Amino acid sequence: MLRFGYTADYVTDVDATLACYEHAFGLRRRFITPDGAYGELETGKTALGFASLAVGEAHIPGGVRPLALGDTPPALEVALVTDDVPAAFARAVEAGAAPLADRPARPLMAAAAAATGPVKKLLETRLLVEGYGAGDGNR
Repeated sequence: MLRFGYTADYVTDVDATLACYEHAFGLRRRFITPDGAYGELETGKTALGFASLAVGEAHIPGGVRPLALGDTPPALEVALVTDDVPAAFARAVEAGAAPLADRPARPLMAAAAAATGPVKKLLETRLLVEGYGAGDGNR
């Protein structure tokens, strides 16, 4: 049987991206390779990983297309679960994340683009209240 292992996002600076998520969302770094080409955040049973664009070029024929602020958001969503969406959203915005909307589409969720420091990259990160997600029929 297959099980979900991780999500990897290809970025220009793995260390800066990890630092962004640590600062904006309070996640802890699981590890970063000595060469800085790949790193993961502590997110429970599965991992949120970041790989350098060079790793993407090496592993994917034709390479990967980096995203930048101003681009149309990717057809991918990273959901972080919390019991206090407003506080988590405020922390992310205070750390430099750019809100994707003035107010959440639903009262229990909010979305922000991780665009802190040198990362300047668009990746939609959705904050969900505990128990509100894909597995419980509330999507």
